[in-house]
Amino acid sequence: MKLDTVYQLQCMNEIMRKQIQTYDIDSLAILGVAGGNGLEHVDLKKHNKVYGIDINMEYLNSCKSRYYGMQDKLMLLSRNLLDLSIDLPKAELVIANLFLEYIGLDIFTFQLKKMSPAYVSAVIQVNDGEGFVSESPYHNAFDCLESVYHEINSKALTDAMNEIGFELILEIETELPNEKKLKRQDYKKRNKAGAD
Repeated sequence: MKLDTVYQLQCMNEIMRKQIQTYDIDSLAILGVAGGNGLEHVDLKKHNKVYGIDINMEYLNSCKSRYYGMQDKLMLLSRNLLDLSIDLPKAELVIANLFLEYIGLDIFTFQLKKMSPAYVSAVIQVNDGEGFVSESPYHNAFDCLESVYHEINSKALTDAMNEIGFELILEIETELPNEKKLKRQDYKKRNKAGAD
């Protein structure tokens, strides 16, 4: 994903920087944290708790090694979000980048309600080319993902978020060099007076 023809890793790092720095929040949770790309943008003076959530223990161990300096402020949790019975931490901001495609909107919104965020920032992939996996020498390694992939479009995401009391407050599209676009959509929890 770091190849010049894909440029996704670098682009996602910059998007994560903006997501983390946009809102005045004390706690955040990153769904699908993997190896922790972008965690270097956390301000340890401002953010008291950062939750990195992933199903893959190898990713979480790598993340722990990379960000050992965050000590007690970074809590890495192994969770399978497809399991509706799991406990999840409360967080003011939830970030879900290129992650919704693997759990679907129904499960995402179900789990999100447990976390009670004020803000949600999600990145989805917009495909103008043929497939959701970028062309690279490693393309075949992702063949198994097609069986769990849910196509997510921005309207469906906004509709699902509206249903659980969030309003769209930001949309930004970033073009990648391989005919793909990353679309960041941010949502804010409606207050009771503004709720339907």
